[in-house]
Amino acid sequence: MASPHSAEKITESLTTLAMRPVSRPYDTINAVGLLLTGLPNSFQSVFFDQIESAFDWPQMFTGDASMLFESFSQEVFLHSESRLVSMLALIHAFCQHAGNNSLSGTP
Repeated sequence: MASPHSAEKITESLTTLAMRPVSRPYDTINAVGLLLTGLPNSFQSVFFDQIESAFDWPQMFTGDASMLFESFSQEVFLHSESRLVSMLALIHAFCQHAGNNSLSGTP
């Protein structure tokens, strides 16, 4: 890809966009998931590294674990500490749009 920015910076920016509170979280997360599946494997491997690092987020150990099993609603997204829920939704969007090429790189 012709960009002055690294795969790490672009992928980090896309995932940060998906984590921000917006008025239409489903559309944003779905669009970011679709974009990530269309990028070269070097970007997708950065995304997989981000998924792995999410297991080290403090929210994973201090938050209410039942939140991870709640329905992903706009209210949950806008009015809670939703970083893990957003990451789960982004992973889901990525898997929904990914082809064999993208899924073969999963660790």
